[in-house]
Amino acid sequence: TQSRGEVVEVQGDFAYVGYMTRSIDVVDVSNPQAPQVVASVPQAFGILDMVATGMWLYAVGWNGMWTIDISDPPSAVARGYLAVDGIAIAVEGNHAYVLDGYSLNVVDVADPAAPVPVGILETEAGRALAVSGHHAFVVDWRGVQIVDVVDPALPVEVGRIDGAGNLDAIGISIRDGIAYLASERMAVVDVRDPLQPAVIGQTETQLDAWPRDVTAGEQLVLVAGENLRVFPVQCSRRGRPAPFAMDPVPVVRVAPNPMRTETRLELYLDPAMLGAETNPVRVWIVDVAGRKVARLADGSFRAGRHLLRWDGRRDGDGRPAPAGVYWLRVAAAGMAPRTARIVKLGDE
Repeated sequence: TQSRGEVVEVQGDFAYVGYMTRSIDVVDVSNPQAPQVVASVPQAFGILDMVATGMWLYAVGWNGMWTIDISDPPSAVARGYLAVDGIAIAVEGNHAYVLDGYSLNVVDVADPAAPVPVGILETEAGRALAVSGHHAFVVDWRGVQIVDVVDPALPVEVGRIDGAGNLDAIGISIRDGIAYLASERMAVVDVRDPLQPAVIGQTETQLDAWPRDVTAGEQLVLVAGENLRVFPVQCSRRGRPAPFAMDPVPVVRVAPNPMRTETRLELYLDPAMLGAETNPVRVWIVDVAGRKVARLADGSFRAGRHLLRWDGRRDGDGRPAPAGVYWLRVAAAGMAPRTARIVKLGDE
């Protein structure tokens, strides 16, 4: 390449190379032994991350976000632009997710030529991003922030993968509900239930320098740094180090959800973590702006199963809360906080 590339994205017989100081190159790799630059996209430069899906290439960097028509790769052309800087991008359905380090921006790309910002959530020194289903996973210096994006206009943090602070991951890749987090170690995390992630394994990456990225395929996981390390997606248990310690969290089940006039809350506090003594527990409902709507519990609970209910009313005036999205928050001493999303429907 004509200068140091920052990122490469491959689709079909073409590779797209992004640079910090020059425009994107389109490279024909149909003959891998003789790759050829066949085009460039002069509008798009300063690129730090890209993702190709269908006929579109989405690119972000220090100079904004571009949507590039690659239906005919040798004639690739930028069709849309948004003034949203980014260090990482992911695309799921009709939305692009752009991480700029201190915020996660949700962009409507139903019409890729006319991207529209629709939501934003503050992050803490985010450095890598993956999206799976209705959840975004933002890697920061402490672990991973799990964000519910089922309503793209209201992205909300619903959990974290912490307790592995020494991981300090620099990259994340998710495949079939399993997340691979890479640093000097690689952690394998089951995120099929994003509200209850579980670290199920780890291994040394043995790289000479800090990893740059990680990619999970059907059979292999690749971790790139100064060297390239290749792992099977399912490693033998023989000789596997002990999993990272994870902070215990209360288990919460809400039904019915969506609700109309009442919902029941099942709360389980793990006795193996808390012992037999009573523990301070607070359970409350807030709206999407974080304003308190109702307090369901504030006292001492023993470990085990507890049943609560919310009649859909506000504490202040006893009137029914309006239809919309609400958040159940549980704080129990000795356990990590837990958040659950509740949808309240209007009266029939």
